[in-house]
Amino acid sequence: MRAIEICRSPLFIIGAPGSGRIAVARSLARHSALALSTEPDIVAHLGGFGSLDPAFPNTASPDPNWPRNHTIDRIEFLQFLGDSVGALIATRVNGKRWIDTPPDCLKVDILADAFRDGLFLLILRDGRTAVSAAFRGENEAENSLDGAVGRPTEIQSAWKACRRSIRTVTDALAHDPHVRLTEFRSECWRWARNVTSAMAFVAGRPRRCRTVRYEELIADPDGGFRGIFRFFGLPVDAEPIHSFRLYRDSSHQALGASSPTTARQPLAVWKEWTVQQQQVFLEVAGETLLRYGFVTEHDILRLQRDAAG
Repeated sequence: MRAIEICRSPLFIIGAPGSGRIAVARSLARHSALALSTEPDIVAHLGGFGSLDPAFPNTASPDPNWPRNHTIDRIEFLQFLGDSVGALIATRVNGKRWIDTPPDCLKVDILADAFRDGLFLLILRDGRTAVSAAFRGENEAENSLDGAVGRPTEIQSAWKACRRSIRTVTDALAHDPHVRLTEFRSECWRWARNVTSAMAFVAGRPRRCRTVRYEELIADPDGGFRGIFRFFGLPVDAEPIHSFRLYRDSSHQALGASSPTTARQPLAVWKEWTVQQQQVFLEVAGETLLRYGFVTEHDILRLQRDAAG
């Protein structure tokens, strides 16, 4: 009979859309002890179970009394599901710990319940640059790279070409104040909602979560990744750091920034926006930006003056 292996401590890289979590996850996957899960969205499969109300069970099931009759509660049920999914993924990653990147932070509590020893890395990025990245399609550009992270030739060609083509279209649209303002508002709302949800999640599970500011990781990949390795209990491996540097350098070159550490600074992004976009961002996400320390009260007043035209 085949022995079943289960990874008891998978790693989840979480963050709002546009936060840079995909680049971080794919760089980490270059570590000799890690592998990126090929499952695109584990939480989507568990979501139907995780959304059950505390009363449990799901009254839509053929026999809604079965879990109650067998004294099975929601957490126990999710943990068995998590073990099953973990065992299946383990057959594809050659005994390594696996990494998953949930598409948002709204249901990560399901993952925490299903994978009771799983660890979570929150990539937190300033709302101005995160919204800009998501709105301009930079998330899609990240996803299009697939396994290219860590391979210089592919990064230099595929990344630049993808970013240029996306920017050509979005730049043309951005000059019309009436185009895509609804989509922009939606991205602002997604960022604020995801950050609020993620911060509450992290606060409730401090031993299982670590928060990393994306801007700090860009400025110091070596120090940032060494801290991540310590939290995950991993030996230092230079390859993820090297891979992230390649991603950082190629992306800043594609955007025409003078250096990696100055690429897409929040204030520079803010000044690129129209007054309408600035007003929408402050209305929808300004409170979140202030609450979690991305700006000071003085900064907010200055942004409000800018948005007033």
